Amino acid sequence: MKYICTILLSLLSGISFAQHGVTELAADICPGPMCSGYPYAFTTYKGDLLFSASTDSGTAFYKYNTVQGLQGPFVYNSFPYHVYSSIALNDTVYFLGMTYGPNSAMGLMKWDGQSAPQLVQQLSLWAVFGYIRQITTLNNKLYFVGGVDSSRYTVSEYDPATGSLKAIAKSISSINALAIFKNKILYAHYTDSNSYCLFSYDPQTGRTERLLKDRTYISSYMEDSFLEIDGVLYFMASTVTPTYELCRYDGNSAPVVVSSMNNAASVFYAHSLAYAAGGIYHQVFDPNVGHQLWRYNIATGTNTVVRTIENSKRLFAYNLFTYRDKIFMNIYANDTNEKNRIYIYNPQTDSSSLMPLPAGTSPYFIYQYRYLYDDAAYMCAETADYGLELFRYTEAPQVQAKATLYPNPTTGNAFIKIHSDTLQALAISIHDAVGHELLYQNIGDFHKGEHNIEVPTAHLASGVYIITLRNYRKVLMREKLVKL
Repeated sequence: MKYICTILLSLLSGISFAQHGVTELAADICPGPMCSGYPYAFTTYKGDLLFSASTDSGTAFYKYNTVQGLQGPFVYNSFPYHVYSSIALNDTVYFLGMTYGPNSAMGLMKWDGQSAPQLVQQLSLWAVFGYIRQITTLNNKLYFVGGVDSSRYTVSEYDPATGSLKAIAKSISSINALAIFKNKILYAHYTDSNSYCLFSYDPQTGRTERLLKDRTYISSYMEDSFLEIDGVLYFMASTVTPTYELCRYDGNSAPVVVSSMNNAASVFYAHSLAYAAGGIYHQVFDPNVGHQLWRYNIATGTNTVVRTIENSKRLFAYNLFTYRDKIFMNIYANDTNEKNRIYIYNPQTDSSSLMPLPAGTSPYFIYQYRYLYDDAAYMCAETADYGLELFRYTEAPQVQAKATLYPNPTTGNAFIKIHSDTLQALAISIHDAVGHELLYQNIGDFHKGEHNIEVPTAHLASGVYIITLRNYRKVLMREKLVKL
């Protein structure tokens, strides 16, 4: 059967179907009623989309690309029951894995894509629990929530080159935010003052600074709850009032509240942020109205409601994400006939639409875990028969990014100036003159516009190197760099 959806013009509760996108079933992860698990840990590995899926028969990694399709499952005896978060660093995938049962255990593990995963470090369950399940990288070191202290929640730093593990922060309660911003680690945790505070840790100096204090919540465990736009970081916080706050942090002075919304329920799912067309989009739940999509105009400083989703049928919203300058909202429906749907808001036309579903499918649950890969939006769903499926949503191709490497030659770090007409999920690699890969690193999502990306070349010996910039399998730039 060909699972490609024909785009329809229709109305459903005042919302039309998308007119310019196509949704197709990219792959059946695990068809049939024995697949009631769920996917986690999206990342990219050697140009492929990589993720983990849990089913009734176990947990495994899967790889996907548009040429070879779904590859896997990659199952090994040492594989944990559940993979929370993963990231590719050079030729290795690092992930947080957990086994359940009488001998429940948590660990930092690594996988080379071929042989069995290896345990890098046993972690305390106590040090991990606290909602957040993220792992990130900075300067070839890993940062994640987890540690060996059995009495404290912990943020840890792991150096693959030396095998050393150290705690950079500990908390009596949950750690619910982790981000990289201007070469520093940002995290939020519950303190002895019975409130959440936002901290900054500088790996170069080992110095910790408190940035924001006395909040009932700061950001959330979701990876998209921190949003960097033009060198400025945005995130959500809440107070006892209750007041919902959109905060701005430039890395120099203290964070400032740029907009406050009173009498709004602080639902942790609603801490997700997205950017499109000069605006920061976020969600607020009003028990009397329903879920509201707000837009903060960066240029004018105004914050307005652009859409309200009625509470009678929409129980709550998961994450937001941006694709082709449109805002996508994953809405959990309180309607047994409708279940979860993806709503699309177009800022250019101020219109809403429902993302169409592939013909012959009826997703029971669309997970908040999604990934932008190869100029398409990927998401997993549990269908009506509880089979796991990978969906892909695409629109007509746009102009590719233009990238330039400078200065060349260089005595320190190099930079890539990139101009893109759409959001790009990018990765950089460095090879020496004989083709040995010295670095492969996913550097994240870059929104429409011009950006300068720093390439860590200062530590390299004098010689000629090949610098490659990819939108995953698509090479956007490959140039020789002379290091003096």
